Amino acid sequence: SGGMVHEANVSIPIGDSGSKLNVGLTQDYQGYEYSFANQNPLLTHNLLWGYAGPTAYEGVGMSYALGKLALKWMVGNIDGQKSGKAPGVAYRADYTVSEYTSVGFAGANSRTTREYDLLEVDGGFTRGDWLLNGQLNYGRERGAAFNGGDSRWWGMSALAGYKITPTLQFLTRFDFISNRKNGGGIYVEGFSLGTNGAVSGVGNLTSGFGPELDSNGNPTDPNRGANRYALSAGFNYAINASAAWKAELRVDRSSGYNFQDQKTLQFKRSNVLLGTGIVVSF
Repeated sequence: SGGMVHEANVSIPIGDSGSKLNVGLTQDYQGYEYSFANQNPLLTHNLLWGYAGPTAYEGVGMSYALGKLALKWMVGNIDGQKSGKAPGVAYRADYTVSEYTSVGFAGANSRTTREYDLLEVDGGFTRGDWLLNGQLNYGRERGAAFNGGDSRWWGMSALAGYKITPTLQFLTRFDFISNRKNGGGIYVEGFSLGTNGAVSGVGNLTSGFGPELDSNGNPTDPNRGANRYALSAGFNYAINASAAWKAELRVDRSSGYNFQDQKTLQFKRSNVLLGTGIVVSF
């Protein structure tokens, strides 16, 4: 997690049933989006991918192919957290409903210094020029909320794409994370209070996932977390088999003043991003 190596693993077939033994470092199982830019239709990832789930697992597991059902699991370290005698566990199940539709279920559980339970369900529909994806997420983490209690959140993401031509695809995506419980705090942006009342943890007050802030950057209520929204629209143009041109307009918004302008230092309710890039894969 945070290193230069994204994935390094081996898969060893077992028998003739399609089962495999998987060992090493592998990407998170959750959601409908992929880590690498050439597999992701928009420039940015959704809120759930970036904040409400792990990045990678390091350990040993199995995968199975059972007709229309595919299963996999892994035990070991989640996001590089040494697990000792209580390893974390991650798992996923995918079911192919038809040649156009699939649904999936995934989760991760840990009982290390960070005790959390993450669950999600996602699905996809691809037929002709249409692409539809959706995801629902729920999580809780012990002692990770801003007021020192347990954090709880849920979120959703929905993406739709339509190909105007075989090479030009227009896309839109909406994300939402509900983060009210105990002053806020989710998987990535966890909080805890020290003995002197100071905030500690991997999060920060202006991340958008702590408490709601007023226009001066102060928490309005230590027991009320900020909700986050994001709306994106853009296109993906296939230049050739190895290159794609992407552009995206994205608006992020919070229920509090949880964004800070780095030039004026003023606190804002929203942030606007406009980006473009060419992705080359080989």
